[in-house]
Amino acid sequence: MTDSQTASRVLVRTEGALGRLTLDRPEAINALDIGMIEILTETLNRWREDTDVQIVLIDGAGERGLGPGQPGGARRRVAGHRGSDGKCRQEKETSEHR
Repeated sequence: MTDSQTASRVLVRTEGALGRLTLDRPEAINALDIGMIEILTETLNRWREDTDVQIVLIDGAGERGLGPGQPGGARRRVAGHRGSDGKCRQEKETSEHR
């Protein structure tokens, strides 16, 4: 999958003070994959410094809502934590690393 394909699965836009992230993967109930998580993290870190964005809304495309993420894919754990600079960091663990 190319970066543009991953990016097309997360629609990022601002509407006044609202930062809106729409997960666009309705065939998988908008379940997150690692590429989508990276886009979400980068965008939220950028908006954290943007005083124009006051509210963040995360929604999903389609009629079925949001799923838990990573259906049928490699087992991964992604945990966000803040570094000393206050920005979110990610830890990635795949089943191959155990």
